[in-house]
Amino acid sequence: MACDHRHTRRFGGIHGDIEELGLATLLQAFASSSQEGTITAIHGNQEGYIAFGGGVLIATRVGRVMGIKALERMLQWEEGRFEFYARIDPDIERDAPTHLKGSVLEALCAIDEPNRAAAALARSST
Repeated sequence: MACDHRHTRRFGGIHGDIEELGLATLLQAFASSSQEGTITAIHGNQEGYIAFGGGVLIATRVGRVMGIKALERMLQWEEGRFEFYARIDPDIERDAPTHLKGSVLEALCAIDEPNRAAAALARSST
């Protein structure tokens, strides 16, 4: 499914700049305040979406990348725009369901892994 939610944008939603809070914080805030929803984000020429419901990550896409790898990419975006809607497109292509908080933690750990490896290397060379 192409990442195109223009048809829902006509009806409003919450939108803003990613750099204000970051996508990880936005995702956690929306998930704690809404039973289900979709965050669509644009970063440069990349567009992606994260859909969740009932504490479960339902679908994540950035281009052809999906699942936890797409979540990792999106959570690294420090600038861009986002839109949130408290619903999920019924035609969205779903991933294997995973626990939302666990998936966010896994993605953040994967993002930080190169920093931990560099710090360990620096400690071992001193």
